[in-house]
Amino acid sequence: YVGAEQLFGIDPESDPIDIVSSIPESDAILVSARSADDEVQMVDSLRTALIDFLLAAAAKDHRIGISAATMLVHTTYRIDPQIAIGRLLEDEIVNLRSGWKYDGDYREELRLRWESEFENRTGFDGEAYPKFDELYPSIDSLLRTDNAPSVVVFNSETDAQLEFDVHPERKVILVGGNRLARGLTLEGLLVSYFTRQSGTYDTVMQAARWFGYHDDYHDLTRIWLTDENYSRFRHLAKVEDDLFRQIALYSLTGKRPSERSPLILSHPEMQVTATNKSASAQVFDADYSGHFLQSVRLPLDSSILLESNLAATRQFIEQLEAPPSHLEEEDSNTWRDVPFELVTS
Repeated sequence: YVGAEQLFGIDPESDPIDIVSSIPESDAILVSARSADDEVQMVDSLRTALIDFLLAAAAKDHRIGISAATMLVHTTYRIDPQIAIGRLLEDEIVNLRSGWKYDGDYREELRLRWESEFENRTGFDGEAYPKFDELYPSIDSLLRTDNAPSVVVFNSETDAQLEFDVHPERKVILVGGNRLARGLTLEGLLVSYFTRQSGTYDTVMQAARWFGYHDDYHDLTRIWLTDENYSRFRHLAKVEDDLFRQIALYSLTGKRPSERSPLILSHPEMQVTATNKSASAQVFDADYSGHFLQSVRLPLDSSILLESNLAATRQFIEQLEAPPSHLEEEDSNTWRDVPFELVTS
């Protein structure tokens, strides 16, 4: 099972699977059409994600036989921009098929992408990747035959049906928003391109369709996220882990769910769920007075937080008098009877 912990880690020492790529904020703005006056545009990161999908789908066919493959594009909840993105992707697929057929430089571009993104990036579980020349027939089959990927815009105004049961070998690029985020099985999900921001935990987690079981091809999956969304998913990985630990503890104590209210870690920019769904929730600041709790999860990639902690430590030490004792065997200074005001201020 590939979940939030495997993809994003839950602490600084985590070693998440290396399948996440960054979407520049400038690209996210151009594909998201965040206001009614904005016009969506094809951007480099989306085009590269599409190439990743073609390569991953070909590799999946090469490995386990011709089968369904899906790419998810979730950039906005607004319908008109979704339709526009769908048209841009259709045009790009036409260009890709033409380039593969007539342009040797384009085939070389795919070769370099395969070697850098797949052969030399993941390779976990000891799975040997085929050389590009071995993969060539599968790519050729995708781009020259009727099995080429199709684009489906999936929202409340379309009557699109995926019908993987009827077309079990279908390759499809799904563009959508709210309807795409819930209650839909995506067969063979390989690549996700996700720029939409949401203000609630549950909406974000429901949209994360890349969690799950991907037997035989999880190393071929790719996720494209903005840095902000990556940070939010990493936070939610910690929230999920904390919640699971609480539930496990409750089960050991024999308490019923009705006897315990789980604690959900808050976020400065997101709510746990919509206000109308949390009427029974209580929001409070944790008070740790009288308790000794060690901080074991600090975001080591936050230079602002680290510099703030360092400055606070220096300020604290500067307020102390010279240490009354020095422990030679531990090479450390020891202060005793330190006024509590200095520690808590």
